[in-house]
Amino acid sequence: MACAVGPGFAPEVAVFRDWSRAPCTNPLAARSNSTFSSSRALIRANSVPGVAHTAREVLAKRKSINALAPRLSALPVRTLVVIGEKDVACIAPASVMTSAIPDSRLAVVPGAGHFNNLEEPAALNALILAFLNASS
Repeated sequence: MACAVGPGFAPEVAVFRDWSRAPCTNPLAARSNSTFSSSRALIRANSVPGVAHTAREVLAKRKSINALAPRLSALPVRTLVVIGEKDVACIAPASVMTSAIPDSRLAVVPGAGHFNNLEEPAALNALILAFLNASS
């Protein structure tokens, strides 16, 4: 996602426009106007410098999921790893997590992207309930 600056440029509009076209977030943009508007309001509540700082100082510096795999293998609890079917950026990390965590299961929310809790809340709830009921 690239941002430009200059007279008349509204960076939050460009950031959101580009964000909503990304493959993992595009399913959210296709949802109801209220869900999309709520998500857009959450994003716009952040300043562009704040988002840039988060990207530089948090996201770029965090350990990769592959680097964390040895620690994940020590998790002593049943774990449900959830991704949206269209969240292509998270498929590989979810697979690493599911492989690394001894008592884990991967659940895929059909038709959802990165925001599966907003896009398909009923489907997500059903997956979680099934996991919890199987754990009892």
